[in-house]
Amino acid sequence: MSELADQGVSALSESARDPDADIVVFCHQGVRSAQVTLWLKAQGWSCIRSMRGGIDAYAREINPNIGFY
Repeated sequence: MSELADQGVSALSESARDPDADIVVFCHQGVRSAQVTLWLKAQGWSCIRSMRGGIDAYAREINPNIGFY
Protein backbone atom coordinates (compact mmCIF):
# COMPACT_ATOMS: atom_id res chain seq x y z
CA MET A 1 0.00 0.00 0.00
CA SER A 2 2.84 2.39 0.79
CA GLU A 3 4.49 1.54 -2.52
CA LEU A 4 1.29 2.46 -4.36
CA ALA A 5 1.15 5.74 -2.46
CA ASP A 6 4.77 6.48 -3.40
CA GLN A 7 4.94 5.09 -6.94
CA GLY A 8 1.35 4.89 -8.13
CA VAL A 9 0.48 2.14 -10.58
CA SER A 10 4.14 1.72 -11.53
CA ALA A 11 4.45 -0.22 -8.24
CA LEU A 12 2.25 -2.95 -9.76
CA SER A 13 3.62 -5.91 -11.67
CA GLU A 14 3.59 -5.45 -15.43
CA SER A 15 0.57 -7.73 -15.91
CA ALA A 16 -1.39 -5.93 -13.15
CA ARG A 17 -0.89 -2.56 -14.87
CA ASP A 18 -3.55 -3.53 -17.41
CA PRO A 19 -6.79 -1.93 -16.18
CA ASP A 20 -8.71 -4.85 -17.73
CA ALA A 21 -6.67 -7.54 -15.95
CA ASP A 22 -8.56 -9.84 -13.60
CA ILE A 23 -6.93 -9.14 -10.21
CA VAL A 24 -7.52 -10.33 -6.65
CA VAL A 25 -5.86 -8.17 -4.00
CA PHE A 26 -5.17 -9.67 -0.59
CA CYS A 27 -3.44 -8.80 2.66
CA HIS A 28 -3.42 -10.28 6.14
CA GLN A 29 -7.02 -9.56 7.17
CA GLY A 30 -8.54 -7.82 4.16
CA VAL A 31 -8.63 -4.19 5.33
CA ARG A 32 -5.69 -2.84 3.34
CA SER A 33 -6.58 -4.90 0.28
CA ALA A 34 -10.09 -3.40 0.33
CA GLN A 35 -8.55 0.08 0.39
CA VAL A 36 -6.21 -0.74 -2.48
CA THR A 37 -9.11 -2.23 -4.45
CA LEU A 38 -11.14 0.96 -4.04
CA TRP A 39 -8.14 3.06 -5.10
CA LEU A 40 -7.51 0.96 -8.19
CA LYS A 41 -11.20 1.12 -9.15
CA ALA A 42 -10.96 4.91 -8.89
CA GLN A 43 -7.95 4.73 -11.24
CA GLY A 44 -9.99 2.82 -13.85
CA TRP A 45 -9.50 -0.87 -13.02
CA SER A 46 -12.71 -2.78 -13.61
CA CYS A 47 -11.96 -6.46 -12.89
CA ILE A 48 -10.49 -6.12 -9.42
CA ARG A 49 -11.62 -7.73 -6.18
CA SER A 50 -10.44 -7.82 -2.58
CA MET A 51 -10.22 -11.20 -0.88
CA ARG A 52 -12.61 -10.75 2.05
CA GLY A 53 -10.97 -11.62 5.34
CA GLY A 54 -7.52 -11.74 3.78
CA ILE A 55 -5.03 -14.57 3.86
CA ASP A 56 -5.94 -15.18 7.51
CA ALA A 57 -9.55 -16.11 6.62
CA TYR A 58 -8.32 -18.14 3.64
CA ALA A 59 -6.05 -20.18 5.93
CA ARG A 60 -8.81 -20.70 8.51
CA GLU A 61 -11.64 -21.52 6.09
CA ILE A 62 -10.04 -23.04 3.02
CA ASN A 63 -6.44 -24.17 3.43
CA PRO A 64 -4.94 -24.36 6.94
CA ASN A 65 -1.78 -25.88 5.43
CA ILE A 66 -0.56 -22.46 4.33
CA GLY A 67 -0.11 -21.49 7.98
CA PHE A 68 -0.91 -18.41 9.99
CA TYR A 69 1.10 -15.33 10.81
